[in-house]
Amino acid sequence: MPSPSQSSRTDSENESSFISPPWWRWRSVPVSVIGENEKKSIERTSPPSPSITHSVMNSEGRSEDKAPPDQVEMSGWDRIRELYETESMEKDLVQRIARASFLGGFLYGGTSGYLLAKQQYEIANKGRKYLSPSDAVVRRLDYAIIRYAMKGFSFGAKAAFISGSIVLLSTHTATLRRKFSSLYLPAYSALVGGVFMFPAGVLGAAKAFGLGITSGLTLSAVCGLYAISTERSVDSAYWHLKKEYEAELREEGAFERRVVQVMDEQKVWRYQALKIVKEEEEEKLKNLDA
Repeated sequence: MPSPSQSSRTDSENESSFISPPWWRWRSVPVSVIGENEKKSIERTSPPSPSITHSVMNSEGRSEDKAPPDQVEMSGWDRIRELYETESMEKDLVQRIARASFLGGFLYGGTSGYLLAKQQYEIANKGRKYLSPSDAVVRRLDYAIIRYAMKGFSFGAKAAFISGSIVLLSTHTATLRRKFSSLYLPAYSALVGGVFMFPAGVLGAAKAFGLGITSGLTLSAVCGLYAISTERSVDSAYWHLKKEYEAELREEGAFERRVVQVMDEQKVWRYQALKIVKEEEEEKLKNLDA
């Protein structure tokens, strides 16, 4: 028969087995070597798994997407750094919009520059003698191509810088503050336009400032219409779009990795690998339907 001291010691040990382990222990000791009671306490005390967004119920009973809850204790700069360590909507949007703006600016600037260069060439080379009619055509064509490329690259780079800066500042401010507002777009459009055109003088900066506000308000109206169509607030619609956008990004990334894997394994060209992967996906869909 155990003594009273032994029984009290046994009871205290049993009680201590149900006490949650200190934070330093479950962070450093592998779960596989911790007891079952400590595993349960770890599951109760461990933070939730990361998620892109979370939904809450508003006053009308509808679910609204908010910023990720696991980022609450992260600093703003840590959240911004995380955008570039994963497949994020913000990074992809900046790249796509800057690329599209450069292409559009290149075509527009090159065309307008070509028309002006044609007039300048005719004025500067009026009365000049060439070796043959074909030589005159070649020289005029060379001049036009060079001027088209110069004006196109200049205008395209400016367009990419302005549009990319507006999108980058707006999306990164939302990440920094964990809240999106439709006022970001006109504010940053006016700021970027005014700063970019400041070398043109006060009048040029004022015109760019007004144009930035106008274009930014137009984009804000688009954001508002999207929020209305989804029956959400502007902030909730932004995080809802981010969740769906990044889900598609992950699917595209998985598809691209599979294409590269097929190219390496079967030593085929890209278009052949695309065809093989698409056939695999169609076969999976058929099996699911069956």
